[in-house]
Amino acid sequence: MNYFSRFTRLSMLLAVVAVAGITAVSGCSGEAEKIDELPEEVLTVQAFMDAFNDRSVSGMLRQVDDNLRWYRIKNDLMVLETYGRDDFRTSMRTYFDSLDEVRSEIESVTWNGPFVSVRERVTWGTRSGPRSQAALAVYEVNNGKIVRAWYYNASD
Repeated sequence: MNYFSRFTRLSMLLAVVAVAGITAVSGCSGEAEKIDELPEEVLTVQAFMDAFNDRSVSGMLRQVDDNLRWYRIKNDLMVLETYGRDDFRTSMRTYFDSLDEVRSEIESVTWNGPFVSVRERVTWGTRSGPRSQAALAVYEVNNGKIVRAWYYNASD
């Protein structure tokens, strides 16, 4: 697979990562919780997404493990998109260089131990106007760092 194709798919998936804030929060019990009662894993994912919305690659890198594994899942196929901080850094810099504006927000979040699942909606600008799509992502957080992320097909 050539780099551009890999980057294009990764770009769309990473766009789904960005989040302005948690708008709907529920734990495994299904009960809404106060923001100051969220577990460390959810706060780590939130900090990562806040950095994305600030276009801060360095801020995003502060939230990820040195051996971050970033997966894309489509139908029955799981592909390792990036491995490690350096690969992720390069992908994010290229991604932000390709877009003038991109924002995202969490539509819902749930967690179970080290796993944080979010439904995110990303909005970005195009020459023909704004576009938007939603996707499901699952993050695994260990010792305050994102160690793995799985992104599922986006939908309109």
